[in-house]
Amino acid sequence: MLKKKIVFMIVIMVICNIFSLRVYANGPVPPRHIECKILNIPDNIAFVDLLINISEQSNDYISYNETNGQRFLIGEQSQIVSYNTDSFQSFTFHFAESASDIIIDESAGGIKFGYQNDQFQKLLDEYPIVKIVLLDSDGKIVKISDSVNINPKKTGFFMGRITYDAANNIVDAPYYNSPFAFLFYIFTGISVLVRMCISSSVETLIAIPFKLKPLRKVFAINIITQAFLVVFMSFCKLPYMWSLLIAEAVVYFAEFKILGFFYKDISTRKLVLFVIAANTISLLLGLALNSYNIIA
Repeated sequence: MLKKKIVFMIVIMVICNIFSLRVYANGPVPPRHIECKILNIPDNIAFVDLLINISEQSNDYISYNETNGQRFLIGEQSQIVSYNTDSFQSFTFHFAESASDIIIDESAGGIKFGYQNDQFQKLLDEYPIVKIVLLDSDGKIVKISDSVNINPKKTGFFMGRITYDAANNIVDAPYYNSPFAFLFYIFTGISVLVRMCISSSVETLIAIPFKLKPLRKVFAINIITQAFLVVFMSFCKLPYMWSLLIAEAVVYFAEFKILGFFYKDISTRKLVLFVIAANTISLLLGLALNSYNIIA
């Protein structure tokens, strides 16, 4: 009977998750990168880049991003690498470890910038004034847009998209600012709670073959550790993967100690195996949900 209740609960949570996903389809999804859409692209354009207002004294500055240079076959002496006007310089070639997908490919849905290591958030917080620059295959500048502010510090949030009409030199960065913007945060909170419940339910199911009873204690412990994980990941300033590794290490250790306190009749070996199995499966599930953007 208990197993049926757990399975029923998971099915209900999955349905709720699908519902929350449909809600996001009618509203802004939290952006994870800057995606540029270029209209009326001139024929000789091979690349698109961002210009950001970055100082050479900044910790994020690098004189030449050799990795991207080799990747895009654009040398250190090219015009885009040498460009420095009013402190505007190339994100792709002067931002340390910059993550860019600047080859124009309409089928890919746009050109993406800052999609790794929390670079999007850093651009938003520290380098919000940007320009779009169109380049030929040698890194020669063909056209530069006017500047646009992607973080004007008003109620709402940047939607992660910049549109540049090259023919008419019009650049736009839509900013979601509506009296109903609070609904976004409500739905985000619901999504986080659903995700916590799914993860805790999965780990509770895994506890059955390990004979950890009562199961409600396993579920409650997992809700607490999941809450810690959410709070830590929300406020930690380290890159995403480092934050995740540190948080997960704390969760593994904490769950082992707490479970050991409540389940004194279970052997240490069995507890270790359960904690490793349950948290690893839960972690892989979370990473899979992230990779497919199933839950924002």
